[in-house]
Amino acid sequence: MIYVEAAGTDKTDTSATEITESTYGNREYEVGFSVSSAARGTGLAQAALSALIEGVVVGLLNGTSVIADVKEDNIASRKTLQRCGFDEVRAYRPEELPPHFEKYTILLYRKRLSASPAPPRKVNLPSPSPRLSKVLWDSETKEPFIEVREGVRLTPVRRSDVDAWYELYNAPDVVRNAYLRRKPYTRETAQSRVDAAIQEQEPVISQLRDGVDAMSESPFTVIRAYPSGDLMGGIDVYPSDDHLLPEASDQRSEYSWVNQTWDIGYNLRPVYTGKGNMKATVKALIEGYVVPVMRIKRLGAEVRHDHAASLAILHGFEEVYRFEQDTAPESGVRPFTSIKLQSLFLDQE
Repeated sequence: MIYVEAAGTDKTDTSATEITESTYGNREYEVGFSVSSAARGTGLAQAALSALIEGVVVGLLNGTSVIADVKEDNIASRKTLQRCGFDEVRAYRPEELPPHFEKYTILLYRKRLSASPAPPRKVNLPSPSPRLSKVLWDSETKEPFIEVREGVRLTPVRRSDVDAWYELYNAPDVVRNAYLRRKPYTRETAQSRVDAAIQEQEPVISQLRDGVDAMSESPFTVIRAYPSGDLMGGIDVYPSDDHLLPEASDQRSEYSWVNQTWDIGYNLRPVYTGKGNMKATVKALIEGYVVPVMRIKRLGAEVRHDHAASLAILHGFEEVYRFEQDTAPESGVRPFTSIKLQSLFLDQE
């Protein structure tokens, strides 16, 4: 392992100037290295350290000096630094170090670089796609998220969501709308659904991390309270295979998935309803991912004709047609009239 970072003052506060002898403007960097036992004595550490200093500290960072510290009894590392042109400049005895440091002597080495280093080399790093501007990353959970509103995020499923998922899909309002459900929604069902979702979302998240900006799936299926992490509800965008939207020849896309009929569906735990959370979530998912990343130009939804709350959430969607919705006898819900809605989006290809 080998690293380089801006020189800090983490040895002692009183001798910070002696440790770094510079500010950021003087461009001093600290390096460190370690090799496995199998690689010791091969010259690998010296070669890697020389390459790091020449290629990164000088070539990219325009550094003027580098420092490194080693234990006094680490003869091999001291020799590596000396062969790379480092000079010993200071010894820190145990009594000079903070209490949390082990009781050994630290030797500080420094290498001066060119006083007038060559201009830093230009490196053409890929710029983040503007299509991913709404996809943010949480530094603690290491997962992507979309900001919905203050205190609300769209995130992937987490393994800890099983109990909340079970509660959500057994909420009375959700059960009343589960008219195709033929089996009880058990905790085992919730566990299976969470496990499957995690397996499906992992490659999607990996591609987003790599900057891929054309995706056929969405990993943002959980509406989550922030910072508590509480699961508020679920939302999904999925291809519909029954009640299709009329095909529009002028909306054909080079991305095969775009030419399908896509529907949006959602559920919210009762404690979070009536506060505008779902309307804001649908808007955030469409504007932050469905249109720019999935490239979808037409999005459908199926709503009970008498479900005023969902009709309000989907305000702006246009009615395409109505149909009689069959129901599973086990659900206890009688057949009813459903409305197929659609919303058209601007071509962004």
